[in-house]
Amino acid sequence: MAMRIPVRQMNGKVIILEVMPNLSIREFKQKLKEWQPCEDEVVRSMTTVDLVVEGQKLQDADETLATSRISPEAVVNVLFTISPVECSSRQDSGCDVRDLLVVAVPETVAHIAESAFLKCVSLVEVTIPKSVALIGDNAFGFCSSLQTVEIPNSVSYLGHSAFRGCRSLANVTIPNSVTRIGCFTFHGCISLKSVTIPRSVTSIDFFAFGGCSSLTSLTVSDSVTQIGAFAFKGCKSLASLIMPDAVTDIGDFAFEGCSSLSRLAIPSFVTRISPSAFQHCSSLETLTIPNSVTEIASDAYRDCRSLKSLVIPDSVTQIGDCAFSGCHSLIRVVLPNSLNHIGQRAFFRCSSLSSLTIPNSVCNIGVRAFNRCSSLESLNIGNSVRHIGSHAFDGCSSLTHLAIPKSVTCIGVGAFQDCSSLAHVRVRGRKTKCPRSAFGCPAQLRFRKSPSHS
Repeated sequence: MAMRIPVRQMNGKVIILEVMPNLSIREFKQKLKEWQPCEDEVVRSMTTVDLVVEGQKLQDADETLATSRISPEAVVNVLFTISPVECSSRQDSGCDVRDLLVVAVPETVAHIAESAFLKCVSLVEVTIPKSVALIGDNAFGFCSSLQTVEIPNSVSYLGHSAFRGCRSLANVTIPNSVTRIGCFTFHGCISLKSVTIPRSVTSIDFFAFGGCSSLTSLTVSDSVTQIGAFAFKGCKSLASLIMPDAVTDIGDFAFEGCSSLSRLAIPSFVTRISPSAFQHCSSLETLTIPNSVTEIASDAYRDCRSLKSLVIPDSVTQIGDCAFSGCHSLIRVVLPNSLNHIGQRAFFRCSSLSSLTIPNSVCNIGVRAFNRCSSLESLNIGNSVRHIGSHAFDGCSSLTHLAIPKSVTCIGVGAFQDCSSLAHVRVRGRKTKCPRSAFGCPAQLRFRKSPSHS
């Protein structure tokens, strides 16, 4: 009569197996090995099975199940141990790539070649010896089951896409020997939670950590001078970011879509905020821009919806197109006297902005620069402004009074259209032309010309 034995698998699930009582312990282990979900004979041959009953391992023996400690009342814990395959690439592993689970790279290997283990989707664990100095491009790319990897301190370079698409990789230690993190190195590692960039690294290439959506904290060492384009794009869980003063260049879209980032201090040697560098950082509330910055490029802080206050330092001369567009919570902005250009849609739909002073240094206000700033009540336009672009203040529905300085020579079509509360416009220059098309002619609107010296 068959015995019914409760067996707890490694996933914790208990199943009931029916076996003959005259089966030996050795034979029972062999049966369990055959039942494991692995089709590859080579991997199966490297798998050992241990049985643990009441806290003790059962030794291989010819003792039968009927005479052992195994009984229907005692749950048998089954432990599968897979011996690593010693190989330098999937080609010389000797088994089907789908069943390559654990790998130990031989200690004679100095360079893990390009695409060595690319798309080994079942690979869970890899041991890299201290002999390895370089991990090549795509070496472990898209190993979607790889959970942890320890990179020895002999490695100086992590190749492009070396661990790209390793969706299960939760922990990685980057040693002090690494000097450069290549393009797409950890791109799409959606389980990676924290990263510390060591002091040896000077450059983080584009898309290096892009799409690491579980990354919550990031510490960049003070040796890093360059953060490449798209380097941390889409790291939507990143709430803590420490950038050292050594950083001089933050690339385009570097932190675009880091929607959990709430505080940001730009390092003091950065001279330009690149296009879309912090676009869609929707939780960003506090922003410090140093006086080394001369240009805030297009879309730099677009849709930073939580940003409430902004002081732009006296070093900035240009604010690019859409630089702060969609910053709905922005109440206060201080523009510096160094500023000479405000780009198109620079502050488009900053619907909480209540007052604004355009400094005397500004010559041009771009098309739709302050369009739909519906809470804007007070506007002071500096006396060097020559051109107010089309629809520049269109939709500023809370604005009641307006003084146009004598420097203005051109007001674009619809510049003050839909300013539904605007009642009085004072034109200080006798030669300034105020076409009706610029205002949309609300019924209550009155124009007043004053002498050019007033």
